[in-house]
Amino acid sequence: MLSHDADRHLAEGRIEAAIGLYQEALALDARDAAAVRGLAKCADLLGLHREAEIAWLQLHALDPEDRDGLMHAGLQYQRLARYGEAIDCFSKVIEQTPEDHAAQTARVQCHLYSDTASAAEREEAQSAWGGLFPSHGETTLGQATSFVPERRLRIGYLSSDFHAHPVGMAILPVLHFHDRRAVEVYAYADVERPDAATEQLRARCDGWRDISGLDDGAAARLMAEDRIDILVALTPHMDRNRPFIARARPAPVQIVFHDLCSTGIREFDYFIADFMIAPRGSAERFSERVLRLPCWTVQAFPAEAPDVASPPFERNGVVTFGSFNNPMKLSETTIRLWSRILQAVPDSRLCLKYFDFYSNPPVIECIQGSFAANGIPADRLFLLGEADGRSNHLAHYGEVDIALDPTPFNGATTTFEALLMGAPVVALLGDRLVARSAASMLSAAGLSELVAEDTGAYVEIAAKLAADGARLAALRRSLRDRVKASSVFDARRYTRNLERYYRMAWRRRCAQTAAEDV
Repeated sequence: MLSHDADRHLAEGRIEAAIGLYQEALALDARDAAAVRGLAKCADLLGLHREAEIAWLQLHALDPEDRDGLMHAGLQYQRLARYGEAIDCFSKVIEQTPEDHAAQTARVQCHLYSDTASAAEREEAQSAWGGLFPSHGETTLGQATSFVPERRLRIGYLSSDFHAHPVGMAILPVLHFHDRRAVEVYAYADVERPDAATEQLRARCDGWRDISGLDDGAAARLMAEDRIDILVALTPHMDRNRPFIARARPAPVQIVFHDLCSTGIREFDYFIADFMIAPRGSAERFSERVLRLPCWTVQAFPAEAPDVASPPFERNGVVTFGSFNNPMKLSETTIRLWSRILQAVPDSRLCLKYFDFYSNPPVIECIQGSFAANGIPADRLFLLGEADGRSNHLAHYGEVDIALDPTPFNGATTTFEALLMGAPVVALLGDRLVARSAASMLSAAGLSELVAEDTGAYVEIAAKLAADGARLAALRRSLRDRVKASSVFDARRYTRNLERYYRMAWRRRCAQTAAEDV
């Protein structure tokens, strides 16, 4: 009864009153799952994320089949790189609600992070995701256009990441260098918290549409009304992105860009990659036709970047390896390989940073335990727990001599940032797109000698580099200029290449339409 009354208060926005009643209910029965659920919801609403997570996990312990408890337990396992347990949780959620987009997306991500999941398991999860929300209505919204091959094209970019986010920052140079004689650029933005970067992105678009209050059907109709010729969905498998708008076919040509794997959504025509991340003959399957650019991504120089620091090993007397990647990428294989490198380089240490993640005592215990199981004591780990601005974040690379890329889910923005700040990155070439992105960037920057094709070579490259102080110091001095002179920074050429593919796809669509009209 108390929990029922508390639920009513919560529904009416009286959070404090609801909390009091939920706590009374738990005082009477510590196993009152409804009260625990209510406290978790209250903590979420108040922005008390750690308290909310504790409550959701408590709910999962009380009722292992509860859908919300399963979802939050899965997310916690995912954050701790316990992919198998996370996949089990998400799969149980999907059994209860097959069209749960969040659970389907999280399960696909875990299969991509996992170093034990098979290719068949990954493909099955991707196929289930791509089969969500089949269209039952109009699927030719974008056909009322003029199919003239050489006219100015209307390009629509669809994303929730038009803010200070790696995808937003990667697309910014493209928006800046688009040839406005050839294309007109629209953005379809579902941005939860706009920021200064959002305004930068908006300023580089000819049209900006906020679709955060629209359902997929309404957003698709808006795109059709804008007569978009080519819809480009950015990173469909991440964040709040909305690839299923494509089900209604709001544009005659629809493209996937900056994604982690194939969408399996038949309404997408093309997938943009390069020859490194999606080589011809690869075992990885794509439902889209792959368009291979010379270089997969382009980056802008961050105005906040401080000067490159002197080599840390000269100041510290020891070599410091480092990774500022999301801890979800720290698979057992990654930790095992990094431990081998630390064992091969006496007195070296490993610096880990990701926002304030490493300030959480349970996380510290988990990370230290994982490395201890591989023979690395806690005093060789240097954990940074600051959630600081980008300038200070980049400055922390001044503590890193050599950056280590995780496997099988590589770094992208972190790879770029490390190179920019003078820290060479050692990467392992893997078997799927997300396991090859660091190799793509390193090769584009002329650093293919830092890419290993097997685990033995990965350890050897890192250890030999650590033992060569002269080479490390030289790289420290030259990396920023080398990267700035590479195709990773040549946004003008990159955008021209991208536009050539857009034009090719459009000509092909025009020819198809002409053939159908005969």
